[in-house]
Amino acid sequence: MPKDEKRPKRPSESRRYDVEMIRDFLDHLLWELRIAVHESQSTDRTKTNPELVDQLQKYQKKRQTMGLLFATAVEEKPTPPEKAAQLRKLLGEFRKSQLLRLEALLSLFSEAFENAEQATTFNIDPFDTFDEAIDSLKKRMIEHETGESG
Repeated sequence: MPKDEKRPKRPSESRRYDVEMIRDFLDHLLWELRIAVHESQSTDRTKTNPELVDQLQKYQKKRQTMGLLFATAVEEKPTPPEKAAQLRKLLGEFRKSQLLRLEALLSLFSEAFENAEQATTFNIDPFDTFDEAIDSLKKRMIEHETGESG
């Protein structure tokens, strides 16, 4: 085959989504946000919940990465206590808002992961009647709202 002629592309399994990596990324992000919210609400800024840190470190070690979120550093010296408190409160509110939004999407991600892991099939929820389909969707909506799965 001449050099300037391209070979036809073959389907490759490596082109599929790496669901495990995406899950790890989202879990890592969730734990970082949970730690940020916890730290913003804590009166003792030197103590971080060790259980939260342990969960985060699993992903840091597995994926050889540190933080996914920006750290805030202010050069101003001396540090005005009221401004530092205001910044900490505002950042905590921002991270809590982000956490709630990300958690609200977890059931959607779960459904997408389940489908992405199917290499060649299109997942269909089969129902005999519209009533069954409606009842099933209502149940999924409740599970989504409550964070439960079943």
